[in-house]
Amino acid sequence: MSLLSSGSGVRTSPGRPRTMAIVIDCWRDQPRTWWHRLLSRCLGSTQFLYLNIRRLLRSDHIDLVVISSYDGRPTTAAVMDHGKPQWEILDLWELRQLLLAESVTCIYFCGSAWDSCVRLRPVGWQAVAEMLRREALPIELRVHQRSVKNLDNSYFQPDLEPRWQLIPGLPGHYRLLWTSCG
Repeated sequence: MSLLSSGSGVRTSPGRPRTMAIVIDCWRDQPRTWWHRLLSRCLGSTQFLYLNIRRLLRSDHIDLVVISSYDGRPTTAAVMDHGKPQWEILDLWELRQLLLAESVTCIYFCGSAWDSCVRLRPVGWQAVAEMLRREALPIELRVHQRSVKNLDNSYFQPDLEPRWQLIPGLPGHYRLLWTSCG
């Protein structure tokens, strides 16, 4: 686990949950493998996706940021300008340590592609959800519908999946139903 930037010293007020964003596979440079070149073509322009992620990261909803990719290659240069503490993490053990050290109560997932990388990476939402359930950690998983894209270049539509529920009072923000937030 490596701290990439110290941010602006963001502190949460007492009683306010600490919220993390995990940004997965937002490539800074042109992908080198055939799979990622194909993925890049399928996703088309990521300019608006990165803009939406940057807005979420800069918002009061997020306190700290984790970036991740499958091989540790530099990612998310387009969304790194957010002023929050940021780590690069590639595996669940490191993520678990950070979650406990920072008293995280909610995690937002961002990136491309939702139906592949954001779901299946070692720190993707399915692996994280399973770890949280196995260890009974009271951390809620969330997504903002405009901060993730699918392989077909569409934005993820959580309202079409029964596992994801709209959070009242937060338009576009959804929570995974089978996790809990203490």
